[in-house]
Amino acid sequence: MKNIFIALLFIANISYANNELVGKWVMIDECSFLNKGDMNTKYCQSQLGINRESYIIYNEDGTYSDYYKNLDWERSLFDIDYSDYTEGTYTIKDGFLQFSDKAYKGKWHVTIDNNVLTIYNAGTNKMAHYKKETLYASR
Repeated sequence: MKNIFIALLFIANISYANNELVGKWVMIDECSFLNKGDMNTKYCQSQLGINRESYIIYNEDGTYSDYYKNLDWERSLFDIDYSDYTEGTYTIKDGFLQFSDKAYKGKWHVTIDNNVLTIYNAGTNKMAHYKKETLYASR
């Protein structure tokens, strides 16, 4: 029984190591593109001076939870009546991230470089950058 438990822990560690996405990611910037497919004509929150609290947590079991703080003026302008918090499932296939939530519809190209996650959706002309949150042990 002990050997089975150790083997299961080993398998869990291997699968965790293969999924770099797992963990809490805090949004550092979000961009939209003015012309479809033209990545040079983008405007980003950082350029507009917008600061919002937003993060997404990816779990090893393919579930995620997302907190995206819609600003008051956005809620009013776009008649947003849904919660800032959502949950769902995700899959990764051939370098694309797909969510169950319709707010994230379409395939998102995903890259992780220097601990920065970038997701880009060509269909909606949206891009977001996240920094992985790391926990430091208190001394």
